[in-house]
Amino acid sequence: MSVRAIKRRLFLSGLSGASLAAGGLLRNSAHAATEDDIPTFGHGMKMQDTPKDVPLTPFLDATGKETTLAAWHGKPYLLHLWATWCGPCIRELPEVNTTIRRLGREAPAIVAINTTGGDIARTGAFLQSHGATSLPVLADPDGVLLKALGPLPGMGEGKKGIPRTYIVDGEGHIRAWSVGMMRWAPADVMSRFDAIVSGR
Repeated sequence: MSVRAIKRRLFLSGLSGASLAAGGLLRNSAHAATEDDIPTFGHGMKMQDTPKDVPLTPFLDATGKETTLAAWHGKPYLLHLWATWCGPCIRELPEVNTTIRRLGREAPAIVAINTTGGDIARTGAFLQSHGATSLPVLADPDGVLLKALGPLPGMGEGKKGIPRTYIVDGEGHIRAWSVGMMRWAPADVMSRFDAIVSGR
């Protein structure tokens, strides 16, 4: 199924919107944010000035074995870093989960990795307890991949900068990035992703 077909299916199904949990939503700064303060995926993603390679630093797959991002090279994908201790990450989980589920297998992979938030067993249990079972069970317990990716523009010293998301092309080059909480809506994610990887 083509990207255009996926977006059309979502539009016709009325799935272009995504719901936000009511109540106080927190941004990465730990200050309360209103719904209007949280950018959409389309507005939150910023172009990488000079495309750079994603690091091939190992992390753990669902079986507890080491893997690297090379396993996803060949097709463009989304890299999303989150953590079990990160409030904004947890608040994003339902929308990230819904986006993965609604886009289905024909859409770009969303490689969501729990970084500095526990091992594979803790990651799997956490996702189950939060109903986020569409996310892959991947873990970077010591934050090695996070460190290899390095800081993003505007990050304060000593900040981990999560949640963060990257759009990676089929050759493993980072084309765009975001840091902080975003609103994930399937049609919006596909539209921005398609525009960036196609160079529009």
